[in-house]
Amino acid sequence: MKALQKQLILFWSCCILVFTSCKSKKAITQTNQPPPPPQKQQIKSKNYEEEIKLINSHANQTNWYCAKATAKYDDGKQSIGLDLEIQLEKNKETWINVKAMGFINVARIAFQTDSIRILDYINRTYTSASYKYLANFTSLPLSYTQIENLLLGNVLFPLDLNSTIVQKNNSGIGTYNQFSGFKQRITYNHLFKVIQTSIQDTSKTQSLDIEYSQFLEENKSQFPKKIDILLKSDKQLRVEMLMNNLSFIKKRDWQLSVPKNYKVNVF
Repeated sequence: MKALQKQLILFWSCCILVFTSCKSKKAITQTNQPPPPPQKQQIKSKNYEEEIKLINSHANQTNWYCAKATAKYDDGKQSIGLDLEIQLEKNKETWINVKAMGFINVARIAFQTDSIRILDYINRTYTSASYKYLANFTSLPLSYTQIENLLLGNVLFPLDLNSTIVQKNNSGIGTYNQFSGFKQRITYNHLFKVIQTSIQDTSKTQSLDIEYSQFLEENKSQFPKKIDILLKSDKQLRVEMLMNNLSFIKKRDWQLSVPKNYKVNVF
């Protein structure tokens, strides 16, 4: 369970283990299969400012996002089912409560704009780390924004107007951009909603793939109920999440109280 806890911490730190995990990707069922990758045919435009602004204007928006979710964690050595309770307040914080087998408290995680706080019930530890500390594990420029974007089904890293290429195929459009030594490819449906994101290190054979499906419409937004995440290098880590009981109002107040007998780590 201790090894699982470490993986959970890194996974919810916006998939840090993209550079330490690997496994071949399973096929997606035909009903939820995303369109093929963008073809070389490009939207006729000297630049893509209008198209990028259109994509950004269709990003999913909400002040509150609450869900109960079932999750399957698989790292090739162990496969474990988890239960998640999630509450997100836009641009402020995201709380995640993690349980195993429906009743064993595993962890409570608070993502805030400046730090990540983790209460590990299994190992009786409390960890607080800044996003700058995550640079010790990955060169991805991670921040709280990526946590929100992952859960809400939005573009993970911003599309730069000067360097992003927009492409189209029969089922939708796609974008391609590079940043900080990474390549980001995104496929959108006909409503400009993200259905697939792929991020690859340009200097290493390591990648992060995210697929979204089973969308729920709410106030002109379409939030994914199913999120599949695959992290690959010489090993693999895969997490499949199915959101249940989605709502867009505040459910309750969350707290993170550290017991006196817990070990405290601050980074």
